[in-house]
Amino acid sequence: MKSTIGSMATYYNGKAVFVRTVTSYFVGVLQGVTNDGFMVLQDAAWISVTARFGTMIADGATTGMEAEPYPANFPVFINMASLVDVCEWKHPLLRTQ
Repeated sequence: MKSTIGSMATYYNGKAVFVRTVTSYFVGVLQGVTNDGFMVLQDAAWISVTARFGTMIADGATTGMEAEPYPANFPVFINMASLVDVCEWKHPLLRTQ
C-alpha cells in the first residue's frame, strides 16, 4: 500500500534542513518553494567539507567540518533540479566559520 506524506516543502517548511545537491551541501531553515522550482533557505550555510558524513548528520558533529554561513536574514535560493536529498537537521544551525 502506498503512503503519501505530502510535498517536501510541506513536510519540512519552517524546519532546519540539510540539503545535498549534485555539487554542494547546505544547512538552513526551509522557508518554502518558489513556483519556478527553487527552495528558499534562511540562516543558511554552505558546507565545503563535511568530515565524517554519517556522524555529522547523526550528531551534528562539526569537528573537521568547514562551513561558510551566509549573512543573517539572507534568503538563499537552491535550484531543486540539482537536489540529491534533503533531511531534517536536528542540530544548531551553522552560523560561524
